[in-house]
Amino acid sequence: MRRFVASAAMVAIILFSAQLAVAGPVVPKEIGANAKWFAHVNFEAIRATKLAQDFKAHCPMYRECHAKAEKLAKKLGMNPMKDVLDLTLYGDSYAPHVGVALVSVKKLDREKMINFLREKHPDYKTSEYGSRLLYSWTHEPFAHHGHFEHEACCEAHEHAAWHEHHEHEAWHEHCAWGEHHEGHEHHVWPWHHHGPKHLTAAFASDTLLVIGTGKARVEAALDVLDGKKPSLAAGAALLKGIPADAIFSARASDISVKDREMIDCPLVSNCKAVSATWTDSRGQILGRYEFSTVSDKTAGEFKTVLDGLVAFGRLRFSHLPAVAKLLDGVKGEVKGPVFTATIAISTSDVEAAFKAGIEHKMECQMEHKVGHKKASAEGPVPHHAERGKSATAKKPATAKK
Repeated sequence: MRRFVASAAMVAIILFSAQLAVAGPVVPKEIGANAKWFAHVNFEAIRATKLAQDFKAHCPMYRECHAKAEKLAKKLGMNPMKDVLDLTLYGDSYAPHVGVALVSVKKLDREKMINFLREKHPDYKTSEYGSRLLYSWTHEPFAHHGHFEHEACCEAHEHAAWHEHHEHEAWHEHCAWGEHHEGHEHHVWPWHHHGPKHLTAAFASDTLLVIGTGKARVEAALDVLDGKKPSLAAGAALLKGIPADAIFSARASDISVKDREMIDCPLVSNCKAVSATWTDSRGQILGRYEFSTVSDKTAGEFKTVLDGLVAFGRLRFSHLPAVAKLLDGVKGEVKGPVFTATIAISTSDVEAAFKAGIEHKMECQMEHKVGHKKASAEGPVPHHAERGKSATAKKPATAKK
């Protein structure tokens, strides 16, 4: 569940900036009544924020992402940065990688999307469910992320090329695709831990795509959308207290002892319920996390963790006051077994921190280039063993008496 929600966060970053479209808050009737958790990203609200508009106008990263999205749009028939309206994820289990995603867009080009699927997964299968076709395939982590990992490793190696040989080897080991640990293969990237994923997708309508882990969950989600299975009531406990203007909202409830044994997140695995919301109001970005933990002591430990992270952040960014200032808006409160963390940050402070971070990165890159050129001119630094041999060779022989 945690990694499934994390995927939504990555999608939110990729689609962060775009033109406005018609979307809105989470819709109860789209979520199955048996849902134990949900997450919702309102892209319309995100795109309307001043921060997103400034990001679009001034950030070089936006132009780079925009160019890639335009290229992808020719294959998909839709531009992810313009046409995706909102994203809802939910599930009836806390097992890893289990859930359903509802992707709302302006209009789906079915033919192009199917061709794209055929290109990426030529072995996909189709099956009928009522009047709809289901598309099923197996997602192999290495098959689609290996190239990215290889490029990342190459970039890291280039960065470390002028270091000593033993440091280079350590870096190479750190960047390796995987390492053997305690009798099993442990990979660097978290989505590799559970092997291949069996996914199914269906066009619920011309504007809604359903993707889930396994055919049964997608079929159940379609039944909910068609009114054949019960959905969440408007006043359901799972949605209680979620602001209508939230740009991001999520909640996990009724986390039993058995559920906690399946959850590998140390925070959620010590809670009975968790909720998170982010809103943007009058130049203020507001975040709220509420953890109903298993005991008063656990709630206190959560507070200790937050205080430690804030203290570490102040030390880590002491050279960047604009970034460290963001931590002033982070607060934690304990009431019995409930721990609440709130974040209040002004848009102007975020922009100042972002600018300071970019300037610092450019300075570091310039220093790195100067250091790299200097190291290249001086030649490679020999390994310790080689330096030892060199020193021995140069040492004058002692004359015999």
